[in-house]
Amino acid sequence: MKNYLFCALLILVMVGCGNSTKYTISSSAEQLAGMEMAYLGIEEGRELKFVDSVAIVGNSFRMTGEVAEPYPAYITFRDVSGEWGERIRTFVEAGDIEIVQKLGALRAVGTPYNDRSTAVRVRVDEMFAEARAEGSEDLTPILTYYYSAVKENAGDMVGWDLFQNHHFLFKPQQTLDMINAMPESKQETFAKQKKFAEHALKVEPGNPYIDITDQGDSKGKRSLTPEGKVLTLKSVVENPRNRYVLLEFWASWCGPCMADAPNLVAAYEKYHKQGFEIYAVSFDGDRDSWLEAIKENGLRWLHVSSLTSWNTQSRIDYAVNGIPTNFLIDCATGKIIAKDLRDMALGEKLEELYK
Repeated sequence: MKNYLFCALLILVMVGCGNSTKYTISSSAEQLAGMEMAYLGIEEGRELKFVDSVAIVGNSFRMTGEVAEPYPAYITFRDVSGEWGERIRTFVEAGDIEIVQKLGALRAVGTPYNDRSTAVRVRVDEMFAEARAEGSEDLTPILTYYYSAVKENAGDMVGWDLFQNHHFLFKPQQTLDMINAMPESKQETFAKQKKFAEHALKVEPGNPYIDITDQGDSKGKRSLTPEGKVLTLKSVVENPRNRYVLLEFWASWCGPCMADAPNLVAAYEKYHKQGFEIYAVSFDGDRDSWLEAIKENGLRWLHVSSLTSWNTQSRIDYAVNGIPTNFLIDCATGKIIAKDLRDMALGEKLEELYK
């Protein structure tokens, strides 16, 4: 009878331990020398809402609490002068979470979610380092690994967090595949990204172009030329003098856009008389800045803007989440034949087409 009671008590103790809601977050990393406080924060919009804090003594701290359900958060630090240190992605879950140095950065380890998340991030950093050492700019192997990691972890917050941080790097079908691998209840969270990917699929090379007749914002501001006239993309594509039209999304405030402008100018000067045209849609909000950029950089092609920044239908239709972005249209077929022709790629593509 005594043995039975002892076993029963032992089982209760083990079950109690297994269901523990207690967590600790601690570190003795050398990088914390000079730091005064450690903070645990959760994201609210673009800000961090701090839910706990503790003093750092020497280069060590220990934070404790209880958690009913795991949740994503950040650990960050502040030094004696008030300057903030790096943010470390941390999943708050039952167990002992330790902030350690791995591959030159602080990472959270010690519990299931944190171990899986950190393993992926460390491997990505290793692959970046290997690519740099080889002088390679090909990100395909890294993106392939990351895509697989998201799908493998799509059943819980590790995969959701990885997806949230870098979904914009992937092709539309890959984005949809990653979302579809998640539980249906979670897919709603990424409804915006799903819709965006569905739009992007419609303007992949091989698909017909979508006309641009932007109405601009809710006040009905239209995309107009610098002269104040309506100019649709369709009218340019269907102009019999044009063989190829480059639909270019840009803005005067966009550094990479202006850096690529000389390549567009060179291509336009070389092939315009052979039927190459550029239809540039600006995401500017200030008319003077837009017109000044056109004049100062010698951008002598066709321009339209509703002067409503990103708030245009064309941005949605063409799934533009960054600029510069462009689409090359074959006027004979009305189909998109290439996209994102940056640097020397545009000139090389036009040379191939005009052989």
